[in-house]
Amino acid sequence: MIKNLPPDISVEIFGERMLSVLKSHGFGVLGKADLEAALLHATIRSSKLFETADSFRHAEMLRITDQKYRTLSRRAGMWLGENLDEISDDGLFSESLSKAIKLFVQSPDEKEVRVVIHDELQRRNVQRALERAAISGFSIAVEISLTGRSLVLRSSDLDRMIARLSSERRIESGLKQVIQGKQGVERRRAALAFLKKNSGKVFEGVIAALVETAMRI
Repeated sequence: MIKNLPPDISVEIFGERMLSVLKSHGFGVLGKADLEAALLHATIRSSKLFETADSFRHAEMLRITDQKYRTLSRRAGMWLGENLDEISDDGLFSESLSKAIKLFVQSPDEKEVRVVIHDELQRRNVQRALERAAISGFSIAVEISLTGRSLVLRSSDLDRMIARLSSERRIESGLKQVIQGKQGVERRRAALAFLKKNSGKVFEGVIAALVETAMRI
């Protein structure tokens, strides 16, 4: 099934994952699709290189089509993934917010922010965490993109997400720096807009200030 095994794959972890599936279900119950999903799940969990690669690279290594990989990934996530109740909404919320803000800083003029998440289970968990985040009685709008690999947020939602964390005083130092970067970009945009709108008045004020300073010397 796999063309090029990742060099860092842990045979021990891979074997433990597969044995766990066999103990729970047995060979007689597992169909071909179930076995393939179990193999994918075991490979992802036993190799950091494979886990962090994107879905296109996964499909290439497994020698299957991209559509086939997405089907397997979805099946593995729903069948063998972590229990949703065991995953922290707060952690996913902060992580997703950090990614979204960084993308906003790169393209501040965009009305939407697309957070690409290749892992099917992680994308579902992040979507759940964002949808549960209520601010002033309203939930944050989250949409699945047409590609099925990204979450789409309105830029205006970022401020609401930041407001939620600020009000609850749960902003970590790393995330705080990301937020400060966003605020810096917004201040520069506001300053440039002001200069563009009031360029004549601003330059007149600057010249007047320079003349006044020269007269004092």
